[in-house]
Amino acid sequence: MKLVHWVNGFWAVALIVLSQGASARQHYDITYLLDFSKKIGEVFVTIKVVQPQLVKSIDFNLRHTQCHDFQGAIKQTSSAHRLVWQPSSKQPDLNYICPIKHPRKSQHGEAFDAWWEDSYAIFRGDDLVPPARVVASKNAESRARMAFKLPKQWPHVNTGWGKAEPERSLSSYNATFEIENPDRKFDRPTGWMIVGDLGTRRDQLGTAHQTQLAVSAPKISRYSRMDALAFMGFAWPQIELAFTPLPPKILIVSADDPLWRGGLSASNSLFLHAQRPMISENATSTLLHEIVHVITRLRANKQDDWIVEGIAEYYSSALLFRAGGITATRYQKVLANQKKRAGKNKDFRKQKSAFAVKAAAANFFYELNASIRKNTKNTASLDQVVQRLMQKRKIAGSDLIQAVTEVSPNSLVLFNRFEIN
Repeated sequence: MKLVHWVNGFWAVALIVLSQGASARQHYDITYLLDFSKKIGEVFVTIKVVQPQLVKSIDFNLRHTQCHDFQGAIKQTSSAHRLVWQPSSKQPDLNYICPIKHPRKSQHGEAFDAWWEDSYAIFRGDDLVPPARVVASKNAESRARMAFKLPKQWPHVNTGWGKAEPERSLSSYNATFEIENPDRKFDRPTGWMIVGDLGTRRDQLGTAHQTQLAVSAPKISRYSRMDALAFMGFAWPQIELAFTPLPPKILIVSADDPLWRGGLSASNSLFLHAQRPMISENATSTLLHEIVHVITRLRANKQDDWIVEGIAEYYSSALLFRAGGITATRYQKVLANQKKRAGKNKDFRKQKSAFAVKAAAANFFYELNASIRKNTKNTASLDQVVQRLMQKRKIAGSDLIQAVTEVSPNSLVLFNRFEIN
């Protein structure tokens, strides 16, 4: 009888603890309203906070933003590059304006990484909502959505986020998306986005865990959306074997000049210029390079960025080879070309050219993959190292060494040969 009472008492206490834990977690709702219909070339942004009593302040970093005319419950600060917003029940909104066109810094105003013209606009959500630090109640997390209001001649919008159920309060908006980033307590609408008169092709890729892939470009663009979709379908089985977990959705956007003639990745999406080939003459793929960035989401400081770029560059040809897109003979030519571009410094990080560092880093990861396979009798590869790094996301050289130690400790001798410590 005592045992029965003890068991019943135990479960009663457990339920109370669980219920207290559940009730302790609170959510405040944020809605990002993006109005493209008011003025050509500019977006009128409104950020609304429901349950503002849970949010003490949102501190925006304006150092790299073009946004202006901020209006709301703004606290004065000593820094010209920061804006502290204190939403309240009386003033729960922050309003401001963002120009879209943005010249790419390295191109001296001749190419752009955000653009607006008559039939479309292409940009990153990061440009419309500056990065922010949030001071909120304990255990309070955001639930966010983003709504688009477009001019009549622009019927379409695509983002790397999932579509949300339509709500009556947002009936005047064309589309609504849910913003959910489990890595952050404050959900911010990042990634590539495209609006306008668009052509879009979609498919579900994968077996164990499906990823929705969308390829979108202006109808006036020369970009072949079906070619990109078919190419990704061809490479996806090898991508699925190499990386885990895979994202639920990836958006590929493209357009022609004056956008920058390259590829740029974000957390759930990427941009590729319409005239950029999916496979270059040197048998590497810019598209695969950027897809690896999107999937792995690795980032590092400047000193260790060679790891992030080297991994993406290695897989840009390795995945093509694994999928049967190039022969072993062609792949050896790729590696020989990489060695030639890498230069003669053993410590390739000392090279002045970023292209040389990237080529040498890719060569290092090829050698590391071969060493791991040899030392583990083909039971492991670089894939397992990268999967460990993906769990950390923000990485340093010490994280790479730790991951290699866990997978194949005998392969650490390679770091000495390349003078990496």
